[in-house]
Amino acid sequence: VEAERARASENLELVTASQEERLRAAEQRFRIRREIHDGLAQSLYGLSLNIESIAAQAESSGAVEVGGRLAKLIPVARNALLETRHYMLDLSPMLSEQGDVRSALENLAAEFQNISDIEVDLNITNLNIDGEQVAGPGDAGEQISLQPEVATQICRIIQEALANVLRHSGASKVTVNMEHRPTGITVSIEDNGKGFDSANVSGGFGLGHIASRAEELGGKFEVITSDGAGTRILIELPPQPPQKEVTAK
Repeated sequence: VEAERARASENLELVTASQEERLRAAEQRFRIRREIHDGLAQSLYGLSLNIESIAAQAESSGAVEVGGRLAKLIPVARNALLETRHYMLDLSPMLSEQGDVRSALENLAAEFQNISDIEVDLNITNLNIDGEQVAGPGDAGEQISLQPEVATQICRIIQEALANVLRHSGASKVTVNMEHRPTGITVSIEDNGKGFDSANVSGGFGLGHIASRAEELGGKFEVITSDGAGTRILIELPPQPPQKEVTAK
């Protein structure tokens, strides 16, 4: 009995140490994200506005060549700001730091909207979320649960999709839907941006990681888009992941 108590105590200490380590890491990421927002991001935003203003003044005063050169720096400054906001999004807390999928996604949506000024419509339907478990009724009324690692992967998929919206879409609104169906979990991320030629889906726009994560979960990945028509990313996952270890990256 004493040996069992000792093992239980040791296991508890290990769990506590692991939780404390995750908390320290989360606090550090929060500090870094805050410093980027209050420092670098604000500076880049101010720089972008100043370049635009000076370029306009130069051209209006007759210094057309100088104004033209300055104008070429405007997209450089804007892209630097977009990259900075992308890094801030990467530092957003995920499932292991939030406790459940709903909290993680709600905070991610709020953070994304704050740093991007892109409206986010988040809908989680037919899912009962409790702690580290995601569950929904199956065909015969049974409960279908997802491993915490799988739930984390889903959060990462949505995070990376939002990062793509920020970087490439030029959208003003993005809609995120997560729904349980008898066939499994469906996740869609749809924006009202500029879209792109669907022939380029496999070649870029940062979609490779999303496709890899969906494949690792035994799911299907599809991108529906065309020039000027926005983009919809659709992921369909089975009720249960493949019988192999899923790494929450």
